Amino acid sequence: YCPHTPAEFCICRKPKPGMINKAINDFNIDKDHAWLLGDDIRDIQAALNANVSPILLDEESYYKEEDFEQKVIVRNSLTSIYNFLREKL
Repeated sequence: YCPHTPAEFCICRKPKPGMINKAINDFNIDKDHAWLLGDDIRDIQAALNANVSPILLDEESYYKEEDFEQKVIVRNSLTSIYNFLREKL
């Protein structure tokens, strides 16, 4: 989590990609093969800002993939996300 308050300047508070980029560097993650799963639009914005493929868990079915200018996978359950990723692997 970001330890800074919203009033403080930082590069890690979502939708900025600081924490994602730190994890990529710390754990030697290949961004071309990584997915970020989030349940909030700020998670998706942070993933896009870090050039990581985002998956939005939207249990209320509020969003559709067409709602985004960039490629965002939208699923309404963890089971459907699991099935999607299983097909990709």
